[in-house]
Amino acid sequence: MGLLSNRVDRRMLKPGDHLYCHRNLHSYSHHGIYVEENRVIHFTRTEEKSSGQSSRRCEICGYQRSEQRGVVKSCIDCFAEGHKLYRFEYNVSAAHFCAKRSGTCSTRSSGAPDVIVERATRMLAEGRGGFGDYDLFENNCESFAVYCATGEAASGQALSLKSKVKIVQENLTGKPLSLENIASTFVEAAFAYKIDAIQQNNNLISSSSEKDQDDKKNDQVN
Repeated sequence: MGLLSNRVDRRMLKPGDHLYCHRNLHSYSHHGIYVEENRVIHFTRTEEKSSGQSSRRCEICGYQRSEQRGVVKSCIDCFAEGHKLYRFEYNVSAAHFCAKRSGTCSTRSSGAPDVIVERATRMLAEGRGGFGDYDLFENNCESFAVYCATGEAASGQALSLKSKVKIVQENLTGKPLSLENIASTFVEAAFAYKIDAIQQNNNLISSSSEKDQDDKKNDQVN
């Protein structure tokens, strides 16, 4: 765990850990919450598959990918699908956050482990629609895991991609095409989301602090 890698040995996992594993040559990562020995609750696509092919049911946890959708519970092997495990980091510094890949850490604080597990378990108990319909940009597996950990859904991967696409479109279509413009565009795209995310977190902390102060004033008056 640290600046270079968040990789974690499964023997070191604890209930409440937010896990992720990279898929398809690191093009994206799948996220979930470790809730008990060899079990992870994670959010999968909710739409029906049209291939007609049925996947094999796991002999360890009973998970069957082609049949179970939405919020599901599976063993670590079914969650990771042969990929390495990583632990998502919370409450990291702004500098650490900017240095890391999107979807691997957050400047936000996470809740207590038992609260995180309770949120994940509650979403599982509510069935396939417990966390709503899966959406790549608005409601995905990372959104689910971050919600369980913080109480607010957010996806660094999705926000980063949307921010990059917007900046590239604005800069490369509205300005003269040059090497300097291309270089500055990709630098801006790389950090724009992170700066916005840090600002959002600061705003949340400020709002929470103001609310606490107001509550104290009201208590004193009463």
